[in-house]
Amino acid sequence: QEGQTQVRFSLPETVNVLTGQTVSVPFMDTSLQAEALSVYRSGQAGDHPTAAIWVNNQQANSLPPGIITVFDQQDGHVGDAELAGLPTGEQRLIYFAQDSKVQIREEQTEEYRLSNTRVSDGVARSEWTRFQNFRFEITGPANEDRTVLIQLPRQDGWSFKSDAHDSDTAQEHRLKVKVPKGKTITVTAQLSLQDQTELRLEDIDETLLVQWRGNGQDQALQAKMDKLIELRRQLSQAQQAQNQAVERLNETVAEQERIRANLAAVSAQSTLGQRFSEQLAQQEDQIASQRKAVQEQRDAVQKARQAFEKGLAELA
Repeated sequence: QEGQTQVRFSLPETVNVLTGQTVSVPFMDTSLQAEALSVYRSGQAGDHPTAAIWVNNQQANSLPPGIITVFDQQDGHVGDAELAGLPTGEQRLIYFAQDSKVQIREEQTEEYRLSNTRVSDGVARSEWTRFQNFRFEITGPANEDRTVLIQLPRQDGWSFKSDAHDSDTAQEHRLKVKVPKGKTITVTAQLSLQDQTELRLEDIDETLLVQWRGNGQDQALQAKMDKLIELRRQLSQAQQAQNQAVERLNETVAEQERIRANLAAVSAQSTLGQRFSEQLAQQEDQIASQRKAVQEQRDAVQKARQAFEKGLAELA
């Protein structure tokens, strides 16, 4: 009899139990649809999956919670697990031991692909596709076949694809593959996300561009990114040269003001006054030269900025 929160099984006959004794009474003898699996969760610690059984309850009643003892026809007892109950029509993975005979090496890479970019008013608006690539190298036992299930956590907004895609849950994507005995196979999967960025040109530095470049397989895009990184480096160098030119000009102007104040404190006809006057004249010539250098550096920055904007606009 199945209620809202529990299942009750009635024995067909009474059982006598002596004081202080315990009796184990079987009350169900049935077969369930089940499959032995080696389950690996992406990002887990260690490279061995967990041995598990996938159970599908197609019986008319729920299975009550309890301890499950797992036996293998060849090896006998292989582990124990706990079942928290299994309602009718539901499936569940039951984990019971580490599968040390299977080894899985996981590699993850990330890349960006630009689909469109626009530059206006000193702001770059770009549309990107961001990819997370997963590669699993699975080595099976020497004398046994294995069915391996890989669990890949779902991410909101991300699309998923893999040739080994088996099913999905609310929390994960599942990849399923058969590994012949003594063989090593490779399974790949990819998550992708459409992304938009809006950045001021000053915020797009070489570090960000290197991140955008990534290690993707689009060689044409990588060549454009390499050129853009170089243009951004040239802009940074021009800006640095401009800052240094402005700093030198400011230092000279400050020195001129100091000399002017000293000249005001002495007679202009005195030897010291004449020396200060000569220094002022020299400072005027130096300031004129430095102002010209500052303007040249500003022109260089503007030219480098225009080249960078053009390269950014042509990136897509």
